[in-house]
Amino acid sequence: MGRNLYDPSSSVQIPKHKLELWPGYVTSVSQLDGGFMLQTNVSHKMLRTDTVMDMLLEIHKTEPLNLQSRAVKEIVGHVVMTRYNNQTYRVDDIVWDETPRSSFEDRRGNKISYIDYYRDQYSIIIKDCSQPLLLHRMKPKRGQPQQDERLIYLIPELCAMTGLSQSTMDDFMVRKDIVAHTRLDPRDRIRAIKGFIYNVKESPEATAELRRWNLHIDDETLHVQGRKLEPEQIIFGGGVNANRHVVGERADFSQATSANPPITAVNLDNWLLICTQRDQNKGRDLVTVMKEGAKKLGMRVAAPVVLPLRDDRTESFIRAITSNQSEDVQLVVTIVPTDRDDRYNAIKQLCYIDSPVASQVIKSKTLSQPQKMRSVVQKIMLQINAKLGGELWACNIPLGNAMIVGIDTYHDPTSRAGFSFTGFVASMNKTTTQYFSTSRQEDRARSSHRLYKT
Repeated sequence: MGRNLYDPSSSVQIPKHKLELWPGYVTSVSQLDGGFMLQTNVSHKMLRTDTVMDMLLEIHKTEPLNLQSRAVKEIVGHVVMTRYNNQTYRVDDIVWDETPRSSFEDRRGNKISYIDYYRDQYSIIIKDCSQPLLLHRMKPKRGQPQQDERLIYLIPELCAMTGLSQSTMDDFMVRKDIVAHTRLDPRDRIRAIKGFIYNVKESPEATAELRRWNLHIDDETLHVQGRKLEPEQIIFGGGVNANRHVVGERADFSQATSANPPITAVNLDNWLLICTQRDQNKGRDLVTVMKEGAKKLGMRVAAPVVLPLRDDRTESFIRAITSNQSEDVQLVVTIVPTDRDDRYNAIKQLCYIDSPVASQVIKSKTLSQPQKMRSVVQKIMLQINAKLGGELWACNIPLGNAMIVGIDTYHDPTSRAGFSFTGFVASMNKTTTQYFSTSRQEDRARSSHRLYKT
């Protein structure tokens, strides 16, 4: 698939999350100091066992009035795989006025419906003949004229989603079950690579192709002299007596972050707390625990302006924020009753772009377990402190007066105008705990080189 190799016959099923893992390998050949080297590593292809049609039916069930807009948001721009030929395609659009009953011209110029084509070509009977079609625009190869762009129409019930949705990635149990299959220690990784080499050598076709090129693959991986770095020390607050934590092999210092004061704490003096009337008690509990936890962090948390809402509509949250925000407001905290992407995105767009202010969105379910309340709020407080400009921790940077700069460009797959967005971030102090950041929309043809000049 693409340039990578996967073995569907050795797939690992994770049924409770509707996921399937295909083990495989990433390979490349380079001419290095020691001659031609085969570089390979273990890779996994993440597939969802539910189809695009399953997703459309689920959206229709939960939000029938917003089916088309939600479907475009959830599907367009994502990569799907057609199980009948294991090809991947990026979905560029959803064609609502076309169905499997629609016809197209085959290679011989004869008109044939999608229903008949899949029955004759793949022995597949399409079940839902009223579903819309997915559109993939196959870009012309380099050197070909732009008008040679091919349009490929796909059947949703025959397409499996690849990758993970944001809600799935946010689920700790899902990540834990995936990591159990994908995180390999060095011994397991070497064992898997040697298995790949063995399979290549046992394949008559692969052996013949290597012989034709007068190439041979060694049985053993190349051994090189390595260097083991000393464990990194994380510096927390405390001035002259600052606490230092030595990070272990797993590079996890989350517990130390919760147990030690930050380098710089920012007081929270003016903030809004917005929640539904049903969640007011949880809001009061949140404020109480925040005030207690703030003392440990060296922060001061004042009482918020509480704005109870009669309903949980997105418009109600947006109206409450816009009506009560001022230059003095440091933070907007919203407690939302359910996990809805459209509401979350609307709140973040308002607080990031339209009316900039630091924001924290908390799911009501997160505050539902009293025994976990303090640890959850402690992590929320660390996030808030960082968003307000506080410094949580630092590393000892051996470089002197160095600025670390990061630049990235995002090309919007749904934009026909060809817009790109460039983000720029740069450190502003020696410990790289303070940053300047900006972003800019560019024409794709001009891209991000203009940002470098300004």
